Amino acid sequence: MSSVSVADVKLTGLLRRELVMSRDMLEDILVVLRGIERGETGEAGNVLGRIRERREDIEGLQLEFLAYLSRISRGITHREDWMRIESKLYNVSDRLSGISYRLGFLIEKRWRVPGEVLEQLVEIGEKLGEMIQRFEVILAESTERPEEAIGRIKEVRERERVIDERFRSALFTILDSNVSQSSMLLLLNIAEMLEENSDTLNEAANDLYIVLLDMV
Repeated sequence: MSSVSVADVKLTGLLRRELVMSRDMLEDILVVLRGIERGETGEAGNVLGRIRERREDIEGLQLEFLAYLSRISRGITHREDWMRIESKLYNVSDRLSGISYRLGFLIEKRWRVPGEVLEQLVEIGEKLGEMIQRFEVILAESTERPEEAIGRIKEVRERERVIDERFRSALFTILDSNVSQSSMLLLLNIAEMLEENSDTLNEAANDLYIVLLDMV
């Protein structure tokens, strides 16, 4: 018999909203990367501004999450696990915001970025988007079908391994590219932040797994 509480439903709902906004941020980052690849950066400023607005919305959601968790902390079993999950998902949006500023700087300086590097960054970003989407599905199922949600945790782990492989390939491509040292450092930083987000999501999935075991 499922032991899902009202608090579980509320908390997973807030986390899902946060993830949806993070996925929207990532999709806008991919729009900018593809624009750079095509030499079309005229609208990049507006897109990057939209990313920062979503980041502010996520900050509001975090405060709502923490305030609610504080109110019901005495009656919830996995308070620390929920806090860890939220903190990690917040860090994902924080890195995405950081990537947006780096892309803005890259565009402002008009530094050349090889097409192969851009393609690989887009590919990593797309895989990260899939990973976020799978996490959303797990959260959606957690309060209605926790057994199925537990089974889906492996889908997040599988995508994390794929992103690790793509990151290593991108790393060598960037290091081998004919760009300035400043541009290379910036591109490496962007690739690393995308890969770190996949690690963070995988860790958050492990934390959620512990919570889900008590929902079954």
